[in-house]
Amino acid sequence: MLAAHAKAIAWFYQDANRTDAVKMMVAVSSLKQDEVEKAYDFFRKGKFFEPTGKISRKRLGALVDALASLGDIPQMDVNRLVLPGVAQMAD
Repeated sequence: MLAAHAKAIAWFYQDANRTDAVKMMVAVSSLKQDEVEKAYDFFRKGKFFEPTGKISRKRLGALVDALASLGDIPQMDVNRLVLPGVAQMAD
């Protein structure tokens, strides 16, 4: 599953696949093409998907802090969220 996910992320980040990616997202959503194109560009520009498969300890910590401040989750050590041998932490 992780190998397939890594391939999908690599495909997403290839410029040549933009048209096909947008077509697929339009076909499975109720969104207009221009909305999908904006979302696609936003995710690409912001490097929303991690291409290496590694989890940034810093980014995950910021997410946990934000969710905890909203009361959605309790404050916790981010290392509890990563299964050793399955996912790798970076930084």
